[in-house]
Amino acid sequence: MGCKNCDPTTLPVITGPQGPQGIQGIPGNDGAQGDPGPAGPTGCIGKTLYVSACGDDLTAVPYDYVYHYSTIEAAVAAAQTGDTVMVHAGDYIVTTNLYKDDVHIHFINGARVFSTSSLIPFNVNSAGKCHVTGDGEFYTQISGLGSSTPALLYTPVAGADVFFECKKVEITNTTTSGSAFAIFNGNVTIKVKESVSATFQCLIIRSGTALVNFSCPVLIWNGTNETLNVLSGCVLIAYDFAGKAIVTVDEMKNTGAGGTNMMLIGSIIGSAIVRCPKVVNNFTGFNTVALLIVNKIGYFRFEGNIYSSEIGSKAGGIW
Repeated sequence: MGCKNCDPTTLPVITGPQGPQGIQGIPGNDGAQGDPGPAGPTGCIGKTLYVSACGDDLTAVPYDYVYHYSTIEAAVAAAQTGDTVMVHAGDYIVTTNLYKDDVHIHFINGARVFSTSSLIPFNVNSAGKCHVTGDGEFYTQISGLGSSTPALLYTPVAGADVFFECKKVEITNTTTSGSAFAIFNGNVTIKVKESVSATFQCLIIRSGTALVNFSCPVLIWNGTNETLNVLSGCVLIAYDFAGKAIVTVDEMKNTGAGGTNMMLIGSIIGSAIVRCPKVVNNFTGFNTVALLIVNKIGYFRFEGNIYSSEIGSKAGGIW
């Protein structure tokens, strides 16, 4: 029998202590596999090897930032396809070809490379990929080279894919021969950030079917030869060259004790465009010219200005 005067909603609620936790149940079965997500970006497959002046080829460990190589050659030899050789600031003497197919070499600002004799530091002698970047400085004192032998980069093989970037190139010799860059074949892009100085040729493009894009702020001829040589100059494009070339330079000049033709264009089957706002040839020893065109021409275009301080002289003119 109930209490007529009791309101059950006003009675106090008393909570007892919490009981022990129950045992975890058995996990259910896995759900169905979801659809695959989109493919992510392709990353670099290569790794980095390090070269520094304080390194040691004997204790160097590939891909280890602490244990560096002391020579660029040793690091290149240890590198695998797709790897990057990182060259830190310092002076390095090279004695062998540094080109290795699909091995990238990057030079940190302050890295200086020296070579002598008839060595070509980058002889791209196969239809492979040569990729050099950064702020490397290249100094070569050559001897015993022929007039078309390069002192830094050489591309004799069709199918080569070359990207070459550097800060500065300086070529000196006593035989008035050799060239900084000799481009015969391949797809070649060269970007020099400061200057190229040579005693015979800064750039020669000849013979083959190369596709060339060359840019540099200043090309300097600093030879001592006073014999009018149709091969000598800042730029030579000739020998039945059947490819395509675009050469872009802010200034070409002669700072040597000898005389030269600044640009020589001859026997072009393909096409060439040279852009240079300022071409200066002030040598007074004999009648050198700024632009010498010889033999048959495919297509050649020059965009620029030619200067000479010698009134009435052919120096600075076109022949």
